[in-house]
Amino acid sequence: MSHRSVVRRAPWRVAAWLAPLAVAGVVFAASPGAAPSAEGVRVVTPAQLVPASGFSFELAVEVPLSRVDAYDVFTNEIAQWWDHTLAGDPGTLSLDARPAGGFVEGFPRGADAGPSDGARHATVTLAQRGERLVFLGQLGLVGLPFLGFHDLRFESVDGDATHTRVTLTASGIGILDDGTESVVQDVWTHFLTRYAAHASAR
Repeated sequence: MSHRSVVRRAPWRVAAWLAPLAVAGVVFAASPGAAPSAEGVRVVTPAQLVPASGFSFELAVEVPLSRVDAYDVFTNEIAQWWDHTLAGDPGTLSLDARPAGGFVEGFPRGADAGPSDGARHATVTLAQRGERLVFLGQLGLVGLPFLGFHDLRFESVDGDATHTRVTLTASGIGILDDGTESVVQDVWTHFLTRYAAHASAR
């Protein structure tokens, strides 16, 4: 069964929830110059303030499922359509869709691997089955000075309970390279395309 995808761009902006940081317009970073401290801790690079930047965009895709089924496929079957991981071939990939639940990748066990090696890509802050899912995290930008906000809404299409529109509003702020916003949007377009194809094939 086919699916339809719709991409809508929001203007380059910092989302309202990021306004306090945006007003400040700065985050901490390091700068050249080093000096030993009196306590014996060497300051490799002293702190300085650098400009932070942010972005926001919105994407939507339609799937031939009820709102609850569309939600369940997104959360419970994420390992079957999400194909970008830090380990390449993760041991596990799961999304615990409840408040404080994690989108977690468990790294494969190897000779030198610890039993708890892995990454928390995001943390769920709101979970309403068949309605809305919100999570905060760095996703693929783990290790970078970046925080992402992801808000997914599940709504029936034109009153048809058997078809659902899944709308993602994504925002982020941090010390970002030029073009980061386009990369993040392109990757999310890829993910939602794979999600819709997987949901439509069920």
